[in-house]
Amino acid sequence: MQDVAAEARIAVATIYRHYPTKQDLYAALVQRSAEGPFLRASAVVDPERSPVANLMAFSLEIFRFMVDRPDALRFTLRTTPASWGLGEDIESWARMRDFHAALAQQCIDDGSVVGRDGRLVARLIAATLQVYLGDWLEHPDERDRGHMTEELRAQLERAFTAAGSTAAEG
Repeated sequence: MQDVAAEARIAVATIYRHYPTKQDLYAALVQRSAEGPFLRASAVVDPERSPVANLMAFSLEIFRFMVDRPDALRFTLRTTPASWGLGEDIESWARMRDFHAALAQQCIDDGSVVGRDGRLVARLIAATLQVYLGDWLEHPDERDRGHMTEELRAQLERAFTAAGSTAAEG
């Protein structure tokens, strides 16, 4: 807490007034790190588009948001529960997870995505995003953002969409 206070140039007592424990401070940081990508990604969902286009647009916007913020990405990859289903005490992660799962379930229901459960499909998509984001962090000079986004889109479509479904409009 002393290091955080020194970095923020505030008194340790000020931190403890707002965050009584290290866990409270950590939870606030994780909460904040999830709000930005969720707000930006949920804003691209358009009820006029197909469910699969919205699922892909939402997923790819999370990717773009994080690539634009490498420091936040490092923090997120280090703090995101590996299963993407844990951490329900972090409200913004739960909101993003549930929103993503609902999009995936719409796609399952209309037959555009193969799967049995929207929550599981959303977790699998999130895991794919984490792998691509981690790879981008390790090798940022090897691929540009546009190429990585298209590669990710193609991977998501191959892995999750039903034959004949397309998300190209998203």
